[in-house]
Amino acid sequence: HWDGSADSNGTFHGQRERLRLLADRDPYLQPDTQANEHGDAYTDGDKYEYPYPDGYGNPDARYSLFRGEEMTFESCLHARNDIWSFEGHRTDMPKFRHVKQALIILATYQGDPNQAYHLTWQAKTVQMYRDAGLRLVFRINIPPWETHRKVIGAWLPVLLSVTKPGEKIQLGNEPNNPGENWGGPDVKVARAFNDYFPGLIEGFRKAVPDRLWGFPGLAVMQNDTQWLLACNEAVRAADWLGMHVYWQHGNVQDPAWGQRYRLLAPLAPSETPILITEYGDSTPGRSAVAKAEWYKVWLLELQLVAKLLGIEAAFAFIASSPDPQWREFEITEEAAALLELPDTEEPEEEEREEETLEQDLMDQYREQYETWVYAGGIEANFRKHLLGIQVLKPTAEDIKMLVGEVRASVTQLANALDAFPFE
Repeated sequence: HWDGSADSNGTFHGQRERLRLLADRDPYLQPDTQANEHGDAYTDGDKYEYPYPDGYGNPDARYSLFRGEEMTFESCLHARNDIWSFEGHRTDMPKFRHVKQALIILATYQGDPNQAYHLTWQAKTVQMYRDAGLRLVFRINIPPWETHRKVIGAWLPVLLSVTKPGEKIQLGNEPNNPGENWGGPDVKVARAFNDYFPGLIEGFRKAVPDRLWGFPGLAVMQNDTQWLLACNEAVRAADWLGMHVYWQHGNVQDPAWGQRYRLLAPLAPSETPILITEYGDSTPGRSAVAKAEWYKVWLLELQLVAKLLGIEAAFAFIASSPDPQWREFEITEEAAALLELPDTEEPEEEEREEETLEQDLMDQYREQYETWVYAGGIEANFRKHLLGIQVLKPTAEDIKMLVGEVRASVTQLANALDAFPFE
């Protein structure tokens, strides 16, 4: 990576863009959102270029450029977090008309004298979501450090009765969160969890076959990156990876907050599918509709790189809750409508003369065009370079030109290199 500026000694200041190389994936560029720069993502020679909204909460109108993009993931909603309230879930059902999947937290009711009664109503609640045509993902809670045999024994009757082959089940939630009592965010705890988790998954696979078992989403800003690295073997043992992304006070574009999936996804094994099982705006006092407007922007941004990062679905948190601490996260029906990302078809392009279209692009991207020409790019290839129709490699003449610029400042050289796609 390089900076856009340097002093007379060639010392870089700050960071403009960071090139992340994903394990067994194609590279992509993570933009410095604080500078409101455009981000570039490269995959198989195709280039997606997109603007971020500005820092004041005004989505850039150029999102309309991507109305024809193929939907690469599914917009989903996290169901109410009290499975015992059938009426509460029934009240929420209109919100799920706008999404593809629902995530449901199950309970065992172990030790409850009315266990059979509660399990019956839990099954009815799950069936209500099935009848609505939703695909289901489940989350079950795991008592910290309990023996595998006891955990599986408690959940076996529930999972056999309400889940179906092929459905996804997340084992536990936020084990790095001190409130979950696994031991907190310390990396030593992560290593212990890495040893504990694979055996748990293996036991569940034998007891409840043909389900897809997920590594739990980690709490944001609780050493989650180090946990993900330390739990590499546990993640590989799972069929998919859960992930949590939250932002607050407008930092939806911050790589450490709203764009955190860009930081976390490359740390996961490349063959492991990712589900963002919780995402949302945790700003206190902000209305549900105001939050959901940013959810729409967040989803459109995710759409551009989801396939590249292996992200299959994202679940907005939460449909409703009886717990006061989660009520500010509730998605109203009006807000839920903003989560809908309808399937779109590629717009038909009007036939235009090549020269006219290329001139339009040169006018629209004047600064980039000048950089391209300055770096030795052939003017006639600018449209292909900009749209990523093919990967352009610097010619021998281009290289000679760059070598001839050794007397130029580091900044000029960086800008020249910036004209060529990475491979």
